Amino acid sequence: MECVYVLQRFYKVPRDAIAATLSALLAYKGQDASNLDLFRASLGVYSMTKLDFVDCILYARAKAGEGKVVSFDERLIKMLDKQTG
Repeated sequence: MECVYVLQRFYKVPRDAIAATLSALLAYKGQDASNLDLFRASLGVYSMTKLDFVDCILYARAKAGEGKVVSFDERLIKMLDKQTG
């Protein structure tokens, strides 16, 4: 999350470039495999939306059936509603 924040806010790297680069890093051998699918899915959502990366993680977790999301972020709620509706 910190990498995404720094690249986006301080270095003004485009979202799709951030997602592509971090996805490539996740493909390296030796990564902790416990949450790789979640982070890959989150980066995919991040590259295609204007959601904050944390909200992308919440969306990916909800889509994977890992609980219900409660948020005040209207864009996230709309996406979640589309998913279940």
